Amino acid sequence: SLWYETKPFNISVSLVIPGFIHSESYKNTKQTQMSQFSMENSWEAYHFHYKNMRHFICRLMRLSTTTPEKGAKKILRLMQKRRPPLRYL
Repeated sequence: SLWYETKPFNISVSLVIPGFIHSESYKNTKQTQMSQFSMENSWEAYHFHYKNMRHFICRLMRLSTTTPEKGAKKILRLMQKRRPPLRYL
């Protein structure tokens, strides 16, 4: 909606969709008592999510070839475009 609102004023808006970035940031996440409870109890609705997603995301982040620096350079190039796309992977 921001794109539609700013278009008449010749202001560009882009959605940056970075995907996974190779960093150690996932190590800074904290688990709540409820997420720990869900991991330990297979009958909980989010059991499989908490039990499997953390390892899956960690693996994808380690396998990614995009570093924070590469991502920042791509965003800078996007900002310098005369007509940037609405969505930018």
